[in-house]
Amino acid sequence: MSSRRGLGVLVFVVLFVVALAAAATAQASSIFFIRSGEIWVANPDGSGAKQVTTDGGNGMPYTWVAAAKGASAKLAYLRDNEAATPRQQFGTMNPDGTGSALNPSSGSMQSSGLYDGQMVSIDDTGDRIAWPKGYEYCFGTCNSNFAAYSIGTDGSNELHISSSTSATDVTFGDPSGQTLLWNDFVDWNLLPAACTSSTHRYALIRQVPAAGFPTPGTPSYYCLQNLDLTDPALRPDGQEIAAVRGDVANSGTDSIVTIPIGGVATSSAVSPVTQVTSPGTVASPDFSPDGTHIAFEGAGSTIDTVAAGGGAVTQILTGATSPAWSPYSLPGSGSTGGGGHTSHCKVPKLKGDTLAQAQKALKRAGCKLGRKKSAFSSKVKRGRVISQAPAAGKTVAKGTSVAITLSKGKHH
Repeated sequence: MSSRRGLGVLVFVVLFVVALAAAATAQASSIFFIRSGEIWVANPDGSGAKQVTTDGGNGMPYTWVAAAKGASAKLAYLRDNEAATPRQQFGTMNPDGTGSALNPSSGSMQSSGLYDGQMVSIDDTGDRIAWPKGYEYCFGTCNSNFAAYSIGTDGSNELHISSSTSATDVTFGDPSGQTLLWNDFVDWNLLPAACTSSTHRYALIRQVPAAGFPTPGTPSYYCLQNLDLTDPALRPDGQEIAAVRGDVANSGTDSIVTIPIGGVATSSAVSPVTQVTSPGTVASPDFSPDGTHIAFEGAGSTIDTVAAGGGAVTQILTGATSPAWSPYSLPGSGSTGGGGHTSHCKVPKLKGDTLAQAQKALKRAGCKLGRKKSAFSSKVKRGRVISQAPAAGKTVAKGTSVAITLSKGKHH
């Protein structure tokens, strides 16, 4: 009996430790959002909400925020400059609100906001922004159109999809940022037969952009018969899309769905589609950095979360829109011992450290000890680090292994 009791206690302890580890992982991120024209941030459960920006007033409210989910925790934002033409402006900032800068191509966004759902997106390295760029198309009469574009955060290397005329909700279609993904109000004659319908308006399109006006890469179409797919979001590993499945004839019956994209044939309807939430009022899904959960806008300007495979929906915030899940952790949240984002490691200087000292320094920085070698040294004491790779000061992905060489002392 005592051995069974002991085993039961052991199992409980193991499960408790696993639960704590899972909770810590969930807390090692945050969700940015828009409230009252400002950018805010909160823990993934909605706690600790605090205001990030203070300049959203005076006719320049923030209307959208997006977050990188890889080696960077940089934010992209969209704001409405009501006193200027064009009104839509976009740029980037650090997760603490510092370093805000408008993108040099910001002024080329369509000013009138002709389509709902305009947004900006940022790739996971924080190097490029995707957005719907407005332009005029004239053939007898002139019309305002949007095309899917991406550009460096410094304004360099602008790329676009020349075949698109009504792109909205533009984001990146692969983790490298080389592909664009958007929903388009399209000419159905241009769609493959499996996508055509007389009752729906929007399909998702994923395509490699081009510099200038050469023909871009062949597009992949994601469509559902008699239903619309909008508001696409890419899972950080690039293997799945989350989107809003809508029915234009029945408002309030939208749902969040996921679509696998690995190995999907070009120019074909996509299946299977997994329904993640029950029909209701939903918008703007965004994956958590680890891809296990989705945040989205619910009815009445709430932000809700749900497991990526479906399940119970949890309301975490009210009076909030534009959820952007980030690897950044709020200072003082307890998840990383004081804050800062947890997606990278700045390699510490290890030369002269003992093995134990090196291990502690790497753990604090977010790296881990890799391969160990030994070599003779006339300058470094026995048992201390002679060299390391990667070099000290280099920023690498969290969990990167750092190889070290330990001194065997002088060669005799």
